[in-house]
Amino acid sequence: MADQGTTKDKRGFVLPETQAPLDGKTIFDAPAPPSRRPARFRSLTLVGATPTRFGEGEPQGSLKIRLARMLEERRADVSRPRPRDPDASVPGAQKDPQLYTFLAHDNGQFVGSLSVRLDSPRGLAADDLYRDETAVLRDHGCRVCEFLNLSLDMNSAPKRALACLFHAAYLFAGAVWTCDYGVIEVPSRHADFFRVSFGFEPIGEERVNPRVSTQEALLCVHLKTVLVKMARLGGRPDLAAEEPTLFPYGFSNEEAAGVVRRLAALATTGAG
Repeated sequence: MADQGTTKDKRGFVLPETQAPLDGKTIFDAPAPPSRRPARFRSLTLVGATPTRFGEGEPQGSLKIRLARMLEERRADVSRPRPRDPDASVPGAQKDPQLYTFLAHDNGQFVGSLSVRLDSPRGLAADDLYRDETAVLRDHGCRVCEFLNLSLDMNSAPKRALACLFHAAYLFAGAVWTCDYGVIEVPSRHADFFRVSFGFEPIGEERVNPRVSTQEALLCVHLKTVLVKMARLGGRPDLAAEEPTLFPYGFSNEEAAGVVRRLAALATTGAG
């Protein structure tokens, strides 16, 4: 099946979409009472999105975090061509084997996604506008990744789902793949949200993206630092009233250890 409806940038990267793939490997499963409203998605990293306000309630239903495709399937895609399966793959993943997508499901319904791209000779999407800044990190011997394609169901205001998506992505990049820094390119008006909620800091100057004529900002997070903080605050929603980040809604230490074990097992399997 062809990639109908997918949009690519000038480097061939598939641009963010809000439609979720239907399959994946569950790395976290936390039951809660059912009941939810119809989904209404908005991307927080796409140009044109507006800042969101999150309600105080926890997402209802059974929260599951999945890795969209198993690593050995990606390795097979790189080594040999094979037919596309639209029900079990991320659009464009065969063409971008360094891109991994985490999916949040609430009571069986897709509520959000966040992707991680590992650095490679192909580079990162952020290199287009911020090549000097990413080069500085690489030149200092740092391993870099980028976070992108964040999309959420705005009806359920899923603080825990959003926090766990980032926590899973941070664990995947920092604990499993030992990346030092993660970058994220966002519309300038969203920069404060990512800085306050997830520990990002701006690097470089704000710039106009010539492809879409909007002001962009590049943010960076030191993964070891942020994972230490999440280990202290994760699984402690009672601290949310006094903590500006969303870290208290993330995994507890026990949950995080289980997520790392599952992700590491996938990485080990995919390395063969």
